[in-house]
Amino acid sequence: MGMRLVPRPVRDVPGYRKKKWVEALLTKQAAIEDVLEVPIGRMLGCGHWGCVFESTTPFVVKFSIDPTEGPIWSKIVGLVREEQYGGMGFPNIKSITRLMPDISHSGKKRKVWAIVRDGHRARVHGCARLASLQ
Repeated sequence: MGMRLVPRPVRDVPGYRKKKWVEALLTKQAAIEDVLEVPIGRMLGCGHWGCVFESTTPFVVKFSIDPTEGPIWSKIVGLVREEQYGGMGFPNIKSITRLMPDISHSGKKRKVWAIVRDGHRARVHGCARLASLQ
């Protein structure tokens, strides 16, 4: 008996989870979309360091002020391309972009990373439940 993945419905992100720096960043949405070469759609969710938005299928766009986000994903993408690591379980990365200028958040200057990645694995691993376990 095979297992089926059932996607959960996407709910609106509550106001307390939205990041003020992301709202400020999105005042330049058209320019950011030109740089990333993908549209930025509805907000899917936010964590401590950033937020994820819908984009053109199959991609999502993640904005992050985690100082390690860009360098870590760049290293992972390099290892996957060199086949030193099989890449199993890692989403397909379209682009990793440092947006300029830095933003001011909590009294500090922060780098802003925009990661355009395959959203399918994010939905499968992070936002789905196994139908056979219901």
